[in-house]
Amino acid sequence: MNKVEKSLILLLAFLLGYLSLAGCQSSVTGIMTSEKSGESVESSSSGLVLIWEREEADGCHTLAISGQGQAQFGTCSGTLRTGTIAMGRLEDLRHYLNSFQPFKADVSAGRIHFSGHGADMAKASEQRAIGEWASIVYQELLYGRSGASWGMGMALNREGVHPCQLIQIEIYGKVIANDCREGIRPYPPAWLTAEQLDRLYGWIDKFQTAELEFQGKDGQPMRFVFGGKGNQAVTGAELEEMLGWAESIYEMVVP
Repeated sequence: MNKVEKSLILLLAFLLGYLSLAGCQSSVTGIMTSEKSGESVESSSSGLVLIWEREEADGCHTLAISGQGQAQFGTCSGTLRTGTIAMGRLEDLRHYLNSFQPFKADVSAGRIHFSGHGADMAKASEQRAIGEWASIVYQELLYGRSGASWGMGMALNREGVHPCQLIQIEIYGKVIANDCREGIRPYPPAWLTAEQLDRLYGWIDKFQTAELEFQGKDGQPMRFVFGGKGNQAVTGAELEEMLGWAESIYEMVVP
């Protein structure tokens, strides 16, 4: 019995708490069969749609989420806690479910068992993005709050008397942008393509966190923040390249 199957057994209590006994038995049977045969898991709004595991320095951590945003989380070998993901996270989850087909993957962000009903086959960077998202959701459930910088890959902010964030690119692929000309007016969220994620992760994995302060075209003080997780110090020229890329993403998002 592998770790995923052991975690699924622990998740039985979660299913019993939220589903009828018959529905629970059906969901567990479907997932266990998929683990053995490699067949796709049928997605259900009342059953589990995402199971995530990740090995950390202090052991294995796991998270399971239903299509309605109900979750169970904790250490793989311990008693799991229950909770509900935030509404914004539920919207993210629905985006993934509507975009991608079911898959199982072992990526740098964790082991994932995903039951989407979308048309696209998730590429490696998109599978990682879902793992990165699950890791952040796990932290939010564990600590009972969200952290503004937990998912930040890049951000471009206008400083000064009327501060405004032009764009924040999350490590899991979501793009949050604002119209800063008169107050702060948010644009609808957008999502990076697999190719754009590849480029972002190339920088994230290689370079350390860094910032660049400069004066914008309108004379306003600006600050570019990069949330790297690598070991190499980034040069000014490399930061300029990242800034130009973030600005190009912003131009693609704004109507």
